Amino acid sequence: MTPVYAALSDFLKNFSASYPLAWALLVIAAVSATSLVLYGVWELIATQLIYRYSRRRKASGWKG
Repeated sequence: MTPVYAALSDFLKNFSASYPLAWALLVIAAVSATSLVLYGVWELIATQLIYRYSRRRKASGWKG
């Protein structure tokens, strides 16, 4: 383990033991931020897929 990871590991252990409420809020914030990023990425991907699919159907003359 490199010194950077050892220092980070010690910091996280001490921080979570010393400040459990702040640690819990930090974890909640990290999970929330990750979920918002994934939602945004999925919205972009889904929008592009739906747009391409609808253009392909219109180009083929499908009347639905």
